[in-house]
Amino acid sequence: MRVKDKRTFVFFLSNVQLRLEQLHLTTNRVSNLTLQIGYATFAVELTQVAMTMQERLVTEAIAKRLKCEGVLSLQVRCGREHGPDREAQLHSSRRQLFIEANGDVKAPDSAIGVALYQILARYDGQAVCDIALPFSRKYQNLVRNILPGIQRMGLHVIFVKDAEEWHLSPNAGRFLPSKPASLVEALER
Repeated sequence: MRVKDKRTFVFFLSNVQLRLEQLHLTTNRVSNLTLQIGYATFAVELTQVAMTMQERLVTEAIAKRLKCEGVLSLQVRCGREHGPDREAQLHSSRRQLFIEANGDVKAPDSAIGVALYQILARYDGQAVCDIALPFSRKYQNLVRNILPGIQRMGLHVIFVKDAEEWHLSPNAGRFLPSKPASLVEALER
């Protein structure tokens, strides 16, 4: 193989990883990628392409769903602003809705702690409070471990995966997220 082909091969592999990361999907493995450069064919195994769902994508997915379902006065806080990422009023009960979202991070336990602080700092006993997370294995395991505490506090958990929302009610007896027909109705219960 010529030097030019090696550079093209390395450039192509880095572009494949970049393109996959731009999809903003969570996945564990891409395997058996076959590349043809000139007359040479390479079989490449990519094990663990790190693709994460960013917090922005989690909050956008939730906001889009809430707007479609007609929540009132949806407010969005971005970046380092204090308070929950999403604040709205539920239309039938007129209760406040506070949602704190997290993306995939290296220390999800710390991120959950910050999310709980943001939510509980606003909780008045009547509001509906929610934590929105990517539907990844590390967040699933973390929520399983702290589920009794989350349920005692009456918090909802929304998992986001591929633009779909999965709801875990504080009344659920165990870790069994479901896809609600209406996210607002699931939060109002």
